[in-house]
Amino acid sequence: MKIINNKISLIGLGKCGGRLVENLAKTHITPVIKIAAVDSDTAFLNSLEGVKKLNTGSQRTENLGCGGNPERGKKAIRDDINLIRNFVQDTGFVVVVGGLGKGFTTGAVGEIAQMLKTLPVMPIFVLSTPFDIEGGLFREKAEKALENLNAKVKNVVNISNNLMYSQTSADTPITELFKLADKALIDGTRALIDIIKHEPNDTISLDFSVIAANLSRRQRECALSYGICEGKDFDQLAESFINCPLSGGETYIKSATSIVLKLTTPILTSSETKKCIDALNQHFDCENKLNIGFHFESNANKCSLSGLIIKEHESRNGSRNSSGQLELDLIERSRGIFTGLPAKMHDKEGYDINIPTFQRLEISLEEV
Repeated sequence: MKIINNKISLIGLGKCGGRLVENLAKTHITPVIKIAAVDSDTAFLNSLEGVKKLNTGSQRTENLGCGGNPERGKKAIRDDINLIRNFVQDTGFVVVVGGLGKGFTTGAVGEIAQMLKTLPVMPIFVLSTPFDIEGGLFREKAEKALENLNAKVKNVVNISNNLMYSQTSADTPITELFKLADKALIDGTRALIDIIKHEPNDTISLDFSVIAANLSRRQRECALSYGICEGKDFDQLAESFINCPLSGGETYIKSATSIVLKLTTPILTSSETKKCIDALNQHFDCENKLNIGFHFESNANKCSLSGLIIKEHESRNGSRNSSGQLELDLIERSRGIFTGLPAKMHDKEGYDINIPTFQRLEISLEEV
């Protein structure tokens, strides 16, 4: 399936996603993307400004939301899935953002992912998961939704709220933790939008086909990161990027399969541009994996760096024999002692080997 263009649709799910896209709608990204908030709570949608509002499942929920029940969220989005289908119809990238653990978003993401698979679009999900202090039930719901989502789409960025602990001291008020978590999701989404949007005054553009090709690979993990520095201190810029709580840290970055970067800076000389790229290569230690685009702003007094870090899923690595052929560990398992069915062959992750590989790994034959 070919992606039709490089236009972007941004969809905020539930209250977390709705507030996030409202925030982003107030920034400079508005002219280059379509933005919509999706929820079953009519009063909440009406409180948002600057975004298109898609009210789903209103008859089922009586416009009052899902009450923390993911099953109601799933049915609510299913009732009006064509609202989203029509909204994204003319775009190539669809970015879906929200917070997992409660009702609407937790139930809706799987249904949206399934629908987007039928369209010529590149879906990317940026989703937060709850703090441990919010309780095991919320985390269990979030993890189940993520597991289901990962089986349907390739590009899922999970931002765990627990990462915020690394940015705070022990006496930080709990309200501040939640504000930091909201900011991380906003900054991560903004970083992603910065990477995939095309601006007329980009000095060195990231090629649309390069981004799509990187995201179309069979990786199962990707992370977002961003960094900022005063003036043209490129070492500080790289260190800020690495130390961002969303990046996964230096080890994760160095083990990446590819990194797509968008650099926004004051106008640089040729020597300064080389110095910047050399600093990034040195700190990331992955010179042959970088795809870099530059956006120069003549009045800027800071440099910022947005990055999408794409990594091959470690559990898919397997071992290779002397011929270089990938070998999978196979295990005999029964589907249940009470079913009377013979044992099936599975790989070590539990996937049924009787299912053709391209279907089991969700490989599009048109991409191969």
